[in-house]
Amino acid sequence: MSLAITSINTFAQNESLYSQYIFNKLVINPAYAGSRGIISTTFLYRNQWAEINGAPETYTFSIHSPLRNDHYNLGFTVYNDRIGAFNQSGFQGIYTYAFNAGNGKLALGIQGGVQLYKTNTSEFEGAINMGDPAALSFEGTEWVPVAGAGMYYHNRFFSAGISVPQILANDIYDNTHTIQNRHYYFTADYLVIIVDQFKLKPSVLFKLVENVKAQVDANLHLIAFNTFSVGAGYRTDQSIVFSGQVYLNKIVETEKVQLILGYAYDLNNNEYRREAGGVHEAMLTMEFLTRTRKVVSPRYF
Repeated sequence: MSLAITSINTFAQNESLYSQYIFNKLVINPAYAGSRGIISTTFLYRNQWAEINGAPETYTFSIHSPLRNDHYNLGFTVYNDRIGAFNQSGFQGIYTYAFNAGNGKLALGIQGGVQLYKTNTSEFEGAINMGDPAALSFEGTEWVPVAGAGMYYHNRFFSAGISVPQILANDIYDNTHTIQNRHYYFTADYLVIIVDQFKLKPSVLFKLVENVKAQVDANLHLIAFNTFSVGAGYRTDQSIVFSGQVYLNKIVETEKVQLILGYAYDLNNNEYRREAGGVHEAMLTMEFLTRTRKVVSPRYF
């Protein structure tokens, strides 16, 4: 029972972890909305600790696009997290204002929505029957508001962003001290052209969480022939991340849809590696062109 209580506190206080945030920063920064210049949708599935029953699973869908005036952008995300008996769902609307800054664009974004926390108390049936007050505290459902903000700058070769996806420190379950921790993100990546057909993209993410040790992700991807990329990274929670993306069809002026398929595998490099197994993350991005929005070359940010 104590393990379950620890799980719900950790689960509720921390936001979802993604390995392919580099290719869809909307999941951590609302100011990213519209930066692709076209309608962009992404489906993502993540399965952590594959060898453990009831291990965390995450499902995410996001869509964002500039409006007719490129200064104004809208986005929407919906997601579901599961870990054992606990389930978290949410949806958020996003608005971003972007303007020219130097040789790039600077965007300011806000988001708002709700999250639903639900507990399957049948998992605690034994503890509940014994009158365990901790188990009883997690019964039922809880709705909490979500509000976040961010800033994002990008040009042809560089991008950087800072964000707080959830500003509100909600008390999710009464009398359990399950307070949502604020997460602060800083991201930066740079495109290095080796030759025309080969490019390197180093990137870094700093994540600061209240009352938790800071985390750093450092990644390096090789982009080949504007068709696929492969890369690896290191996360300071002792994880090594391998990932790859394939452009299933190159964008040309006559095409209407671009499909990008991505996969990442996190290798836990700690004492629980054998018991927990690895982490699998699959992503599918679909981007839609219109008569007024045509992209001839791939976008790297």
